[in-house]
Amino acid sequence: MRDTSKTENKPERFTVAEIASRNAAAGRHYFDRDTLRFFNQKRGDFRVYHVGGRVFVYGKGRPWTLGTGSVHVWSIAEFDTTDSDLRSFDKTTHGDLLPDSLMQNHATTAEDIRRALAELVTGKGN
Repeated sequence: MRDTSKTENKPERFTVAEIASRNAAAGRHYFDRDTLRFFNQKRGDFRVYHVGGRVFVYGKGRPWTLGTGSVHVWSIAEFDTTDSDLRSFDKTTHGDLLPDSLMQNHATTAEDIRRALAELVTGKGN
């Protein structure tokens, strides 16, 4: 008999491909070709971060030219495992949960994003 005691309480882990497939099957459009094109991104730009039983996807957009410079905008969304929706983090839906300076800063790294999400989920660092 196989010992499953170590895996029974582990939350399910997802890849970007699995999330994209489940999102599309649910009739949602987060990773649709046209959506990604509009935001100047590719599916390969995204990574998955699992923290505190929650699942997030994040990806750095390619540079947008604004005025005299360019800006990289991060896309960050939480994956709802019950309905396969991806809920984006932005000022409209999440207020000040993640600062604009983090999401719209050329120098922001993937580690900065993961640290901010972990602090958001655990409540540490506030």
